[in-house]
Amino acid sequence: MHIKDVDLNLFIVFDAIYSEGGVSRACRRLNLTQPAVSHALGRLRVMFNDPLFVRRRHVMTPTPLARQMIAMVRQSLNGLETTLSQTNRFDPTTTRRRFTIGLRNNLETPFLNSLLNRITDVAPLVDISTVRPERRDLERELTM
Repeated sequence: MHIKDVDLNLFIVFDAIYSEGGVSRACRRLNLTQPAVSHALGRLRVMFNDPLFVRRRHVMTPTPLARQMIAMVRQSLNGLETTLSQTNRFDPTTTRRRFTIGLRNNLETPFLNSLLNRITDVAPLVDISTVRPERRDLERELTM
């Protein structure tokens, strides 16, 4: 089975059932209905050809396969969470970048004055430079 064929949300359900010790508590933790969590568990059971959890009194006890999987599942979920939370988003108020703009002579003055006024307000640390590429070099310049 390839990861592109798997609903990764199933692993969130798996972790919740494992942590909470039952479907009902996992439902509350995930804010999902009991049928939704049961359906996800059913899909996981088919995927791994293992019950993953067996009911013992009022607790869903993990099978040996579930115990073997949990550390890897949690590591993967934590890695995805870290990726989502630490992705650098562009913040114009704090970025220190230089942008180079290619302008034709007749556009430079009107366009650049307006742009620099706006950048001073919203991105004070940004540096703008301009170049005047020759028309015959434009395609090559854009691919760099």
